Amino acid sequence: MLITTNPNDERKGSDGVHIRWAAEGDLLEVIFAEAKLFKDFQSALSRAFTSITDFHNSATKGLEINYFLNTFSLLDAEQQQVITSYVEGANKGKCQEVHVCLIGHTWAEYECLSTPEKKKFLAEFDARYRVWALAVLKPALDAELKAFTHSHLRFEFFFLPFASVDNFRELFLESL
Repeated sequence: MLITTNPNDERKGSDGVHIRWAAEGDLLEVIFAEAKLFKDFQSALSRAFTSITDFHNSATKGLEINYFLNTFSLLDAEQQQVITSYVEGANKGKCQEVHVCLIGHTWAEYECLSTPEKKKFLAEFDARYRVWALAVLKPALDAELKAFTHSHLRFEFFFLPFASVDNFRELFLESL
């Protein structure tokens, strides 16, 4: 969890910052994690892109990079110097920013689980999800990406439908 001075305040910035070595491109990837869990899919997706845009249009990114570079917990001094050379030094051209986004939403199709249609729904799950993804998810994602102004970024998305995103959130908070 991100450090904050007020536990009642919304967490600002990324939900996490990670690094990954991409040997095939000889790149260091700095991964900014983002999660948006909303009842409505379009709201979750839209808020993720708004958050990422705000992150890159403000000082937040610089602050997180600075915090990240000054709080390594698993790397020795030599490894820290190598990472720093990719993030803000001589190897900066070999550093790729990646946003990994978890988009969670309530999916109305799951209502079938509490009806006599449950068995049919489970048998058709893959097909139903693909139809929804092509009709709703893909056009919404394409529109967000087309309007997005930071084209140098790379994305990895995880789309996770829930029977109830509110129920998931409650269970997650309980487990913390």
